[in-house]
Amino acid sequence: MSMNKTSRFRAAALALALGASASLALADVQVRFIEPDKFTDASSDFGRRDQEPVLKELKAHLEKLGAQLPGKDLTVEISNVDLAGGWEPVGRRMDMIRVLRGVSSPSIELSFSLSENGKVLQSGKTRLHDLNYMVGMNRYNESDPIRYERRLLDDWFREEFKTTLAAAKN
Repeated sequence: MSMNKTSRFRAAALALALGASASLALADVQVRFIEPDKFTDASSDFGRRDQEPVLKELKAHLEKLGAQLPGKDLTVEISNVDLAGGWEPVGRRMDMIRVLRGVSSPSIELSFSLSENGKVLQSGKTRLHDLNYMVGMNRYNESDPIRYERRLLDDWFREEFKTTLAAAKN
């Protein structure tokens, strides 16, 4: 069965496109939560109720950050999350709402590993926290329930992977 010129051209173009996409491989980002039922904010009924959507948002945010590292594999294991603020009763019905105070800063405990082609480039374990979380600019909307935690992760990611990020831009 012979191929005409158009078919051969299409096949060659497809092969080139597939080769180009392989060289621009996206980052593989894995985020795991280690015993989330023991996280600081899971210690109350109110914390447990809100935990799943918060963890889903944190995971999505880390995946978005990790996508800035093309060709690299990032694994993040989160062992504790303590959101900014705390639950307090308000009103006659004693509804529980999250109240932000300067003494209840956000913190996230995590370990990470950045690798390329199976070789570990960076790894570590840290506790992120921001005692001045209510001071300064925050690019995330006030209606975002994890805006302080997003900024905390952004700052960590930018500082931890600054060399890798700079190399990826070139």
